[in-house]
Amino acid sequence: MILLGRSAEDFGHGYIDGLMDVLDRVVDKCVDECNMLGNASGEWSAKMFFE
Repeated sequence: MILLGRSAEDFGHGYIDGLMDVLDRVVDKCVDECNMLGNASGEWSAKMFFE
């Protein structure tokens, strides 16, 4: 299948939008999990040293 003109442009925009949506979700999930792990590690360390 060969896309020409407007069809190729529409496909390109859709592809980029879809890719960015997925990457945004992946980054958000990583940030949330990293924050959760950091908080848990900090709390665990504090309990070890101050209890």
